[in-house]
Amino acid sequence: MERLQTERPKGLSRAGLRKWGMLFALLGIFGRSILQVRYLGLMNLTSDQLLEAMNSGPEVVLMVTFAIILQFLETCAVPIFCFLLADGFVHTSNPSRYLGRVAGVAVISELPYNYAMSGKFFDLSTRNPAFGLLVVLVVLYLYRQYSGKKAVNVLIKAVVTLAAVIWCSMLRIEHGVPIVAITLVFWVVRNKPNIRNLVGGAAAMACSLYSPFYMVAPMSVMVLHFYNGEKGEENRLVSYLFYPVALILFGVAGALAF
Repeated sequence: MERLQTERPKGLSRAGLRKWGMLFALLGIFGRSILQVRYLGLMNLTSDQLLEAMNSGPEVVLMVTFAIILQFLETCAVPIFCFLLADGFVHTSNPSRYLGRVAGVAVISELPYNYAMSGKFFDLSTRNPAFGLLVVLVVLYLYRQYSGKKAVNVLIKAVVTLAAVIWCSMLRIEHGVPIVAITLVFWVVRNKPNIRNLVGGAAAMACSLYSPFYMVAPMSVMVLHFYNGEKGEENRLVSYLFYPVALILFGVAGALAF
């Protein structure tokens, strides 16, 4: 008796997309935590710091260049996770629980983020990017509650969107404003897959006005072209704990190495 084998759909599932996002995130954490903070002693790559560091010798110039490249690649993770968040909200059967899980990741990632990015557990200069995902997820939740096209609903959604941008700026959430902008663009075109990548790439490029490092972010939108609409095989616990665990590992590794 012959076995009937189900052919797997071609392309990338949600699990596959998440792996690409994790890769870009890991490169960013390594570049920021190990190279910038621990090796070069730079909290942020400002022009004055770059010039001062490059005068230290060719080895430092090489490391600075590598750190800059990795910070560019870090932004490629943003469109991928923005898409996964918007797509996940579409398919979730329990939005409140989904919001709770993202909130949990944001909270438990904060101390590891501070330590990895500044060498201190308590640093009020920035918040970790997971808070940006949490903010925009609240926006999507309210969008759904006021989904009608009445003038009052449109006004509420406009106010909520503006509030999200303001909160991300006030709280200094890393990548916060781009996360809100790109996620909402993906949400608006969620039922239009033919233009999703084009519009998403344009939104990512527009974020280069916010930070020049976003000039390469549209490259990651090409990964979304291969999305096959399938969930794929993934461990939810691993997916949600990946970011805080990666921050802890790189933070500790950097402290021990330097």
